[in-house]
Amino acid sequence: MPARAPGHCHIQMHHGARLYFDAVNRDGGVFGQRIELRLLDDGYEPARCKANTERLIAEDVFALFGYVGTPTALAALPLMNQHRIPFFGPFTGAQALRDPFSRQVFHVRASYDDETALIVDPLVNLGLKRIAVLRQNDSYGQAGLDGVQRALAAIGLVERNTVGVAAKVFTEGLRRAGRGARREALIGALQSLQRFDVDGFRIHFGPRDHMASRFVELTLLTANGRVMR
Repeated sequence: MPARAPGHCHIQMHHGARLYFDAVNRDGGVFGQRIELRLLDDGYEPARCKANTERLIAEDVFALFGYVGTPTALAALPLMNQHRIPFFGPFTGAQALRDPFSRQVFHVRASYDDETALIVDPLVNLGLKRIAVLRQNDSYGQAGLDGVQRALAAIGLVERNTVGVAAKVFTEGLRRAGRGARREALIGALQSLQRFDVDGFRIHFGPRDHMASRFVELTLLTANGRVMR
């Protein structure tokens, strides 16, 4: 179950997941089995991410967990679908990972469409008619731009921390799957997590809905970069 790639948020996600999995292992694991979290670095390069994924599949990992980044996750997605390996909690809100629906892919965080809608709505309510988007020139940036455009077309949330939330939800799926469960059992168990509360963060999966939450909240900064309260 890899989390990968350099960078501050990438390392935070890995550390958050490892802290939780280590705590589970100290308590005896899941049905006596320890959760092993493997870390591979893709340098935020899609080709390296694909190669890392091929390596992990060859090593017969049980599931793929915590991929960080839109271009990298998209590069690995065909392999996950081809080999029918559960792909849990990618740290990206890109719609291309959500549509079309994949039985293998489970999302914990809200989508970029949800986030950009919450950003665009107050701007429009202020009477602004022209909104510019400064974006990264790759699929990650394009996903954000697409979200803004869809929000503007539909007019007529910043995400809650899902780092430890993903590890906890995945572990609950393992418990519900039962002792010695196979991948299909894990998928079915995750789909049973309906209206499931994780420390106040409510998630909901279903047979045709693998987007656990659409909750977002808006954070405003002052001119000197402080969070406005």
